[in-house]
Order: sequence, then structure tokens, then C-alpha cells
Amino acid sequence: GRLPLLKTAIDLLSTFVLQDSQLSEAFSHRVAVLGQGTCQSSLARAERCLRGPSTGVSPLGVDLGDRFLPQLGLLLNESLRRVDEEVLQEHIAHCVEKALTSGDAVGLFVTGSSTVEPISVRAAELFEDVSSDVFVSVEGPGTGDGFKKFCAGEADMASASRRIKEPEAEDCAAAGIEWVELAVAEDGLAVVTHPETPIECLDLADLYALFGPESKGVSTWSEASELAAELGSEIELPDLALELSAPGTESGTYDTFVELGIADIAEARVEAGLLAAEDAEALRPDYPSAADDNMIVATVGGEVGTIGFIGYAYASASADRVRMVAVDGGEGCVAPDPGTISTGTYPISRRLYVYVSLDSLAAAPELGEFVDFFVGEALDAAVTSAGYVPLAPDVEAATLATWAAVPR
Repeated sequence: GRLPLLKTAIDLLSTFVLQDSQLSEAFSHRVAVLGQGTCQSSLARAERCLRGPSTGVSPLGVDLGDRFLPQLGLLLNESLRRVDEEVLQEHIAHCVEKALTSGDAVGLFVTGSSTVEPISVRAAELFEDVSSDVFVSVEGPGTGDGFKKFCAGEADMASASRRIKEPEAEDCAAAGIEWVELAVAEDGLAVVTHPETPIECLDLADLYALFGPESKGVSTWSEASELAAELGSEIELPDLALELSAPGTESGTYDTFVELGIADIAEARVEAGLLAAEDAEALRPDYPSAADDNMIVATVGGEVGTIGFIGYAYASASADRVRMVAVDGGEGCVAPDPGTISTGTYPISRRLYVYVSLDSLAAAPELGEFVDFFVGEALDAAVTSAGYVPLAPDVEAATLATWAAVPR
């Protein structure tokens, strides 16, 4: 079963790490077995070897999925139940040995958005195909948590599913961290529900009534109907138990949903004296949040009546488990797809970014080479293979011009 296999994997990894003091000294970031901290370049190299290419199958000959052993791994794919344990041990030993003997490769570290993480991972994989002397370690704890590390000087790049906030920029400035912002892709926030939930479209009033700060304690869709109707919705919500699953406050996806989905209504409610100003920039506090989009998909797809929101790429890749709901932003119901996201006609569309530390750039020229590759020849391939929408040509040209203007 999976537990013995997981124990074998962790034991083997731990054994190799403990036996190699030089590797321990080389770690620039702490080991986090529970996946809450940073994957170091050497262990991330072993993990990527174990997992195999993000677009293919592992050397074990089975599809391990794009979440196999993330951050030293807590998730093992069901298919590993069928893998002979001796084969797995040999494969792990090979991958860890490969990490330990990787020589003096320069390690770069990208943290930030779980939404942008697949794009960064694919760009890193493509870069390592052409530059064996550099290894790029990528993690996705969330946009907010990523900026905390980035502005503390703990990361070379931060990916973000929203623009940096003023307090975050102030933290960077206080620490002497200068940066440049580069747009990399377009995305939409997909509102998702169980495939059998009888709802095809929701307007912004419905989203406010389901997710907004005034809906704490609302436990059925029909309970939310009264507030939705008061706000002008004419959509009939089903008589079902209501469960929510969505990102938490550390996530840029959370911030974007608040900004594009409920902020206008919340502001009007504040002006009318119906909502406290301090509650206007938050969702209801009583839903179980999840930092991992795959966990949201699993929760939403597990029970009729459950609803949540995630990035379009994750929703599209999970179409067999969840169903995307169209959103009416005032111009009729619009479903998210590459066309509606690219044109902005889907009401909850957003741009995705990476932030590059100019301090790291000065210290490691290899970072400049990686960013050259990322926003240049690899960008469209990384974005499309991860399931996101490429930038329009003029926006991509602006990204390249911004990066070209950075002194090196």
C-alpha cells in the first residue's frame, strides 16, 4: 500500500541526506518534510527526477501526476500501489544519488503563487535542458507567503497571481530589496461546483451572497437567495446544503476573487451602513480554506452542493471531477475559456506575474539567463503546457521591453 512506500521514500531520502554532510551544508533553505517550507535545490532535483517530466511519465513507467512528492512529498499517486517496492527503492536511490553528485550547479529559488507554480516549473525544466549548470527550485506556498520570503531576501524570484501590494513593496524597500515586475500569462478565476449541482450561471450578487462577509453561518444555497435577491439577482439558487472550499487569505487568488467578485458590492454595502468597513475586503471567515488547488478540487468534486473557486488551468484539467459555472458580470452569463479570458469578457479574469530580485540578479548572472529564457523563447510553451492563456502580443512585447531595460 501507499504508506509503506511513502515511508520507504522518506527513509531513503533522509538516509542519503544524513550521510552527506556537504549536501547539508549546501542547503540554502530549511528542509520541510510536511511541505510548509522550501524545497532545497538538491532535494528538489531528486524530487523532479522521481516525478519525471511534468508533461510525461516517470521512469517507473506510470503516470505519477504533477503533484508527486511535492516539497519532499506527502502525496503518492494511486498508481504507486502497483509499483514493486524494490523497483521504487532503486529508482529513489538513483534519483537521490543524481542530486548528490550534481556538482557545483548554481541553485536559483522561485517562491510564490501556487497558480503560477506550474508555469515556473515548466520554464525551469526547459531551462535545465539547455543549461545543466543551473538548477531552479520552485515552490508555491501562495502569493502572500511568497512575497514575505522574497522581501526578506530569501528568494531570487516571486511568482504572483496579483500585483504586489503597497505594504509588501514597503517590506521589500525596508529590507533593501529592489525588484522588477514581469507579466507572464493571463488567467481566469473559475467558479467550480460538483458536476451534479443544478446551477449553470451565477451573477456577482450570487457570489457575494454565497462567499461574502455577510454570509457567515449560511449553510444552504436557498438561505443565500434572500441576500442575492436583495442585491438584484434573478437567478434561482437550488435548495441544497452549501459547502465552500477555496483558497485562504495567503493566496493571491483569494485577493483577486475579493477584488473582482465582491468588492464593488461590499463597498456599496459599507456606504449604505449595512457592512462594517473592516469586513469589506474579506470573504466570510467560516469556510475551510486550502492552499492546494488540488485539495479544493477534491473537496468540491466530492459532494453535490459544494462550490469553490480556483485558477482556470486547474479547473480545466479537472473537468472530470468539477464543473465550471458561468459568471454574469452585468453583460450576461460568460463561461471561462481561453478566448473569454484573453479578451477580458469573462468577469473574473486576471494577469499573472513574476518578480525578479535585482539584488539576486547582481549576485548571480545565471538568474538573468534564466529570466531571459523564461520571458523569451520558453514563455509561450511554459504557459500553454501549464494550461494558461498566453499574453497578447503587445503585452508580451511590453514584458520583454521591461526586462530588456533592467541594467545588468
